[in-house]
Amino acid sequence: MKNEIQDLLRILKDIQSIDLDDMESMADGFPELLSLVHLDLGIVKYLENISREEIAGICVIGMGGSSIAGSICKGLLLSKSNIPIEVIRNYDIPHYIDTKWIVIAISYSGNTAETISSLEQAIMKNCRVTAITSGGKIGDILKNLGVPYQVIPPGFQPRAAFPILFSVLMNELEIILGFERTEFQLASKKIQALRKQWNFQIINELTNSILLFIGANNLAPVAYRAKCQINENSKSVAFSSEIPEVNHNEIESIVGFKEFAIIPIFLRSCFESVQLHRRLEATIEIYKSYDIPVHQLKFKTDSLIDETLAQIHFLDVLSVKLARQKDVNPASIEVIARLKGMLSGDN
Repeated sequence: MKNEIQDLLRILKDIQSIDLDDMESMADGFPELLSLVHLDLGIVKYLENISREEIAGICVIGMGGSSIAGSICKGLLLSKSNIPIEVIRNYDIPHYIDTKWIVIAISYSGNTAETISSLEQAIMKNCRVTAITSGGKIGDILKNLGVPYQVIPPGFQPRAAFPILFSVLMNELEIILGFERTEFQLASKKIQALRKQWNFQIINELTNSILLFIGANNLAPVAYRAKCQINENSKSVAFSSEIPEVNHNEIESIVGFKEFAIIPIFLRSCFESVQLHRRLEATIEIYKSYDIPVHQLKFKTDSLIDETLAQIHFLDVLSVKLARQKDVNPASIEVIARLKGMLSGDN
């Protein structure tokens, strides 16, 4: 209990520099938030015990800004995980998920209807379950079951809490899979250093355009995250695509890109295979041949996780800057709130 109180006091002190009413302040605080929360000893022991058992797969359930942490982790871990990692954004979990699966619910508020529904199904199936949440109904459900879960500090917009959710989930998955845990204090320092490579000169060009983020492998979910951030923070239309799939369909539509002011932004990796590199270069060459303004984002890093986080951080800040450019409030989610009000009886 003494350690938990000390951790809480440390967290409260660390977030004093971040204005929880200002999306720009929360986006700027991304690196600091990465190392804000340490796993509780109870959840560590619980997951270590599970890791010694037979595990058929890991299912991460969540929605919106909470679930994206699952997608990013999956993108980073699939190349070395011996078991499948699923990310489910729905009221229901797949039929094949059974007692040999571990289900991790991520809901920042703890009251997300879809996540509660999926968690209750997992419990009914006798799956091993846990959660990452600030409390709410999900916290109550697991407390009543006597199941440990990771509590995170409240007060953030769920999408701004991504660094917290991601770092906690990544460490939990690493324990389950038997991997060495990522040291997020070190990662935080590296991400701060990579800010020196930032350049926002293109922002005026992007303001009145539809942005299409294109990524591959670990950067495919980053492209989706960027799309969501532009939607929520900038209140703008944006889309995401994944290479090489887009070369088999979307590329035929580029004849209409200029008509609708669509600007592709390619998320490039330092770790592209020769085959993928050639495909990306050829794709960009074709886009340019149609006189489409192409932008590429790339940071020099020495690890996949640093590269992934650096791009997410940059794109998060970009989405807020675009909101300011358009004179809209990036923290406001009026339409989402309206929809939730209409579905207030949805359980």
